Amino acid sequence: MVTHRPPPERWCRVTPRHKAATDRDGRDTADGAEAIVGGGGDISSQSKPLHMRLLDAGIPVVVCRPHRHRSNCTLDCDLELTPPTGWSRVSVEKARQQIAKYRPGIDTLAMVGGHGIDVLDIDRKAGGDSDEVPPGLRRWGCTITPSGGWHFPVPSTAYGKGDLFIDGVYQGDYVGGTALGGSRLLCFLPGSTRPKYPGKSYLEVQTWDIAALLAMGPPPGLLQLCEASGLSLTGGPAKPAASAAQVTAFVDAHVSADVYQLGAANCGYGHVALTRMLDEAALVNPGDKATGRHMWAIRSLMRVTELVDAGCLTSQSLGVLEANFLAMKPGAGAEWQSLVRHAVANARASTKCEVHGG
Repeated sequence: MVTHRPPPERWCRVTPRHKAATDRDGRDTADGAEAIVGGGGDISSQSKPLHMRLLDAGIPVVVCRPHRHRSNCTLDCDLELTPPTGWSRVSVEKARQQIAKYRPGIDTLAMVGGHGIDVLDIDRKAGGDSDEVPPGLRRWGCTITPSGGWHFPVPSTAYGKGDLFIDGVYQGDYVGGTALGGSRLLCFLPGSTRPKYPGKSYLEVQTWDIAALLAMGPPPGLLQLCEASGLSLTGGPAKPAASAAQVTAFVDAHVSADVYQLGAANCGYGHVALTRMLDEAALVNPGDKATGRHMWAIRSLMRVTELVDAGCLTSQSLGVLEANFLAMKPGAGAEWQSLVRHAVANARASTKCEVHGG
């Protein structure tokens, strides 16, 4: 059921229901969600789909392919889709070239956050409720997701991605990006399908008012919400992975200068940090997206590389991590090397050690 009210009142209310609802064109709304929309305009009157309107406004949209390990993933990453390399730094011109290769019904379109439009991604599966979003932040448009959640576009705030909390309760994700281009997140767009939700798609039930979103700055209430959620204003985009030669140079540059130093730590702080990471390996849950072997490797490698660069650890610590990772995941040497190249390119010296923190 869809009810319209004319401007200037702009609003979007979506109420979960067990019985499937349809919009006025007879299409099912995702997962039995009822959409009551208005304000942004008559969706059927839009001559272009949302992803093209975003590109026309200078906002990058990328094409995500089904993950090649979808049916037999060996990385414990639980990836459903794979975005293009360098998606967080893609230009609109490059994005237009990629769009030409979009395969409807197979690929998934996604907007890159932080380019003038951010998104409040309310996750119904996790208990998120669209009614908890302040009405003033629901006036620029609304998309229903395949799982029955909601995407509310908002003016960019320069806050990066992160968990979204409203009145202290987790509601979903904040799709944003910092002023330096870091901490960006993708927002899947209407017209897309996903392997995880066969037969369902994203529906733009309230037209995204792109012009209004880009014309105004973020309202105080939105900034307060970001701050209360603990989101960050700092951080730049990730750098391309280091080459094999750069990794070798990094390792050689951080071998202990003491020929009698055979350990992986140069100080007590480094020893404690490395021991803690090795202890966390015992808590790894293979196959889990957040606590699996892949994520343990990412977290541990970044922290160890920071401490190696700071001087708290020697480059031998990278070998210690590798031995533990391969013991948990035999045959994953190529995966490990890929993660090492990323860590060496992006980690920077960081320590609270009294000896090396000077």
